[in-house]
Amino acid sequence: MIEAKIAAVVAMYIQIICERVKAKWGNMQGIQGKAEIYAGLPSIIGPLISQTIDASGQRAWIAEFGSGSTMDTTSPYYSAYRSNSNFNPARRSDNAITGRPAGEYLDLDGNVHVSSGANEGRDLEAKPVYTYMIPMHIIEYEIREVLPDLRAAIAIAVQDEVRRVMTMEVRLNL
Repeated sequence: MIEAKIAAVVAMYIQIICERVKAKWGNMQGIQGKAEIYAGLPSIIGPLISQTIDASGQRAWIAEFGSGSTMDTTSPYYSAYRSNSNFNPARRSDNAITGRPAGEYLDLDGNVHVSSGANEGRDLEAKPVYTYMIPMHIIEYEIREVLPDLRAAIAIAVQDEVRRVMTMEVRLNL
């Protein structure tokens, strides 16, 4: 079945993308937290073949979508992030990193931290206590980089399968 062969090619390239992203995340300096990435299972529905790339962790989020005043507000996860109960209630609309109210809070990885509240509402990027991170969109970049090779590999898989089927049909007709 040609769909299964194409799905196998897609799965191989998705794994390559995940490995490249993980390596780049690992080499990034100045970002704390976890970064996990893995390939979902391929799905074949009629002529459509799809596979997800799932990522999680604070380091992954910041590497992909940035932090502070340079955070990518077009991220599909931005609204959920802002409405999360762990989001800093003292943060301004420009997303600049600000001090938190006094008390415990959780970071994106679920780790507990304690704020004294001394800098509540103050712009910590301006001090500078914390440096914002620009969004890198590494997953998207790696997909774009791999796409030409993926397309070529799919074309070869299709050609091989057509050749195999044609050879089989010629043998059957003899």
